Amino acid sequence: MPQESTPPPMPPKRLSSYRTPLIAGGTVVLLGFVGVIVLVIGRSSGNRLSDIDSNMPQELREMKADFDSRTADMRQQINEAHELWESDDRFGAVRRYKTLIRSDDFRWDLVEFQPELVTAYRRVIEHEADYGDPGSARDWAMRAYNQGQWSEYASLRKLTFSSEAARQIWGEVSEAHD
Repeated sequence: MPQESTPPPMPPKRLSSYRTPLIAGGTVVLLGFVGVIVLVIGRSSGNRLSDIDSNMPQELREMKADFDSRTADMRQQINEAHELWESDDRFGAVRRYKTLIRSDDFRWDLVEFQPELVTAYRRVIEHEADYGDPGSARDWAMRAYNQGQWSEYASLRKLTFSSEAARQIWGEVSEAHD
């Protein structure tokens, strides 16, 4: 009975011999029955993140431009209020902060502005507690505390103050609501 011989082993394939079709900004490397997806971002041959705008429909580009413009305007308004505060025009800064907080057009819910909202409330409450009307400070503290019930504004519930009067008012407001 003849003995069967085993065929010689196949040489391993080099990676370059696998098919690598380009799919939506990524590369799929086919290895046997398993596909591995490798996402390539920012390659020199296109598909850059900056190319996203040029691939958007015109209506979306216009909406994005409007959003970017409004965001830049909001950033400028916040910076103006901060500059007033830093230049020791506390009354002007607090007046500006109050206007921004009350504004329905201002997008405090955007992540980049949430620390600014905390700063604005802290400065308004401390200023009113120390130099204004304690009743007004209490009203602003209640407004901040109530707004802090929403998850995107939860950091408002953790306001801290350097002013003893503001700490006392904040404590009274938080105790009344808990």
